[in-house]
Amino acid sequence: MDLFEVGRGKVRLDTSDFLAQGGEAAVYVKGDRAYKVYHDPTKMVPAGKLQELSVLNHAALVRPEAVLLDRKDLPVGYAMRRITAAHVLCELFNRAFRDRKAVSADAVLALVRKLQAGVQHVHERDVLIVDLNEMNFLLDPTLQEIHFIDVDSYQTNSFPATAIMDSVRDRHAATFSRETDWFSFAVVAFQMFTGIHPFKGKHPVLKDLDARMRANVSVLNSEVKVPAVCQPFSVIPPAYLAWFKAVFEAGERNAPPDARSAPVLVAPELHLLTSSDRLRVRELYRFTTPVLLPLPAAGPHTALTQDGLQVRGVRHPVPADARVVVTPRMLQPVAAWIETGALVLYDVGRKCRITAEIAAEGLTAYADRLYVKQGQSLATIDLLELPAGIRATPRPVANVMEHATRLFDGAALQDVLGSCWVTLFPQPGHTYSIRLLELDGARVVDARFDGGVLIVVAFRNGRYDRLVFRFGVGYSDYDLRVTEDVTPAELNFVTLDSGVCVLLTETGELELFRRDKGSAGVRLVSGVGIDDVRLFRNGSQVLGVRGETLYELSLRLGT
Repeated sequence: MDLFEVGRGKVRLDTSDFLAQGGEAAVYVKGDRAYKVYHDPTKMVPAGKLQELSVLNHAALVRPEAVLLDRKDLPVGYAMRRITAAHVLCELFNRAFRDRKAVSADAVLALVRKLQAGVQHVHERDVLIVDLNEMNFLLDPTLQEIHFIDVDSYQTNSFPATAIMDSVRDRHAATFSRETDWFSFAVVAFQMFTGIHPFKGKHPVLKDLDARMRANVSVLNSEVKVPAVCQPFSVIPPAYLAWFKAVFEAGERNAPPDARSAPVLVAPELHLLTSSDRLRVRELYRFTTPVLLPLPAAGPHTALTQDGLQVRGVRHPVPADARVVVTPRMLQPVAAWIETGALVLYDVGRKCRITAEIAAEGLTAYADRLYVKQGQSLATIDLLELPAGIRATPRPVANVMEHATRLFDGAALQDVLGSCWVTLFPQPGHTYSIRLLELDGARVVDARFDGGVLIVVAFRNGRYDRLVFRFGVGYSDYDLRVTEDVTPAELNFVTLDSGVCVLLTETGELELFRRDKGSAGVRLVSGVGIDDVRLFRNGSQVLGVRGETLYELSLRLGT
């Protein structure tokens, strides 16, 4: 489509520029600009509101900057600054994401302060954010800067706001104000520190979010049970913790403190796993730092940890967010990561980087195979083991949308002009693209594919849902099970070679089910005591990681 950006000139947008689509508009990107184009031009933000929003000049705010006109000079959208390779703020709530990206408590505090400073700037310009929820903020690739998006929905003097997400709505206020903004900020900031919504968890009497918020009963109440996957509340600086208690428990509504102190982190004590009447435990290996990814194909002594790849006590300089695979013949670990748009490969056996010039914008791995996104192409990396060393070459396996594709563990999900598609590569030489109707219009927060099972956490209608997809022969169809309103925690599951999928939920409950489409039954197992254990597999054996220790786990289910 041909449009005109007022003050800058003609803009041509096509499908290769498409980024995402929502209920009212589609977003395109080109160069350093992003363009929001409304499906119905009558929904376009009035020029008067754009003028009133122009007083917002904080660097973190991505506000509308120029009107887009169609061929008849009618306004159909607006242009704004583009944020590239961004993460949605809610990804920070995920413990696994924070571990992979090495996000410290100090780094989270810095982001909270920047969020607070941006809100303060908006208020000083007599504007209200109103819908201050975690989906309306982006983090830059370094996770050091926070960006405010959806600024066109803010409330200005002449244009009242009309919508707010239920999870950040103040139940004790009848109108929007600076105080309700600060309440919403408190909800989001608390999740940034801890990974849990302040009114989630389990209370013996008050069962839903609305009742808890009206009664001022938060996770800081001693009667509320908090999932073990959350960060300890000791990561919250004392000044903020006191303010959270005043807001959530006492119903006070005031601005947050100007907390300058660093967080006082008391690391939770990690006890070694021991066998019980429901669980048989065998310790396999103990590393020197917390384990992110064990590599059982290379032996129990090999794992990616928070300070590098460890092999028999020797540490290799590999970043925590690397992908690690094992070569098919000699079972040599190869680590992969991206630096400045290029794929870096590290040969662990030879303790050196592999010479290769391979462009990469995204990276994932599945079944000891590496996959990279290169523009509109998804390619696998063939690792050829030669006497002189490993040679790496990319081989295209699928076409994808350049800007609307995201890589997750074992899967690529893309928004194809409003339709959700997933690309899976379950076996070498086989790639499948499947339309997932149930994800149209939803924002995928996390996804993981393993052994024929795809599990997705998606955000829609103000809540997070977990969707379990099981595929038929040839991946031509699937069945679906949805668990609504979950805490967006790590997707912690394995699909064993025996065909059994073992899912550890954020509440510490195990779900056991077959991977086969159409197979009936889900067995629920609670009280196993592995709430904070990460699950991995070695063939038909379940492995577990807690802290620095790798275990072999066997459930005693009885009859």
